[in-house]
Formats: sequence, C-alpha cells, structure tokens
Amino acid sequence: MEEEMLTTLHNGEITAMEAYESLYRSKPPVPFEKKHLKRAHFIKMRIHLPKESRRLNLFLKTLFAFPLPISIANLFLRLSMRNDKRRRKFQKHFEDTAIDTEHLPKMLRYARHTRIDIESDDARIRISIK
Repeated sequence: MEEEMLTTLHNGEITAMEAYESLYRSKPPVPFEKKHLKRAHFIKMRIHLPKESRRLNLFLKTLFAFPLPISIANLFLRLSMRNDKRRRKFQKHFEDTAIDTEHLPKMLRYARHTRIDIESDDARIRISIK
C-alpha cells in the first residue's frame, strides 16, 4: 500500500499532503501504555563554592553528607509557599518557566533517577534524586 501511494505521488496523481494523510492519518494511534512512575525517597546534594573558605566548604559537605528524605524537601517547599507574600516571592523565580509551583512537590516526589548539575564561576551544585 505504501509503495502504491508513493508511486501515485511520483506520477503526480495526488498531492504530497493527500499522500501523507492517507499514509499516516488512516492508521489507528498506538495505545499509550501507562507506565508506573517510581517514587523518589531521598535527595543527595553536593555544594562546592570555590571562591569561599575551606571551612565553609567543609561545613557544606558535612551538612549534606547524608541524603535528605523527600518528606523534608516537601516540608521546605510547603513552608516557602505558606503565606501570600512568600508564595509570590517563590513564584517569581518560576515566572519564565512553564512549571506550576503548586505541582512542584508532586513533581519532586516522582522524579526518581534525576540528576541536576549546575556549574558556574561562583558554585558547583549537584542534586541527585534517588
């Protein structure tokens, strides 16, 4: 069928749009398989500030030496959006993105096996969600 459609297109009997629609629009869509998203349990953070003192870097390494449970991260997110003044200040950081701050705790909960690396002149930050 596809070869016949291409030969009729080549002979000029039908237009390219008609050939496209007959080839791809007539097929039923492949059913979407709902995949089970794996829940994250911990957040591992590493922060290094090259322009700061060794003591501060050592403090940050010991502070984030162990992974933080997701529940603590969600608690911080809820506290940061508790009242209207804090919520507007928090949402100001996400104005340029398509992320809805109300859904941020759920997104964090189901972001297992995600790694975020941030490198700049001022800091190197690695966030792993496990």
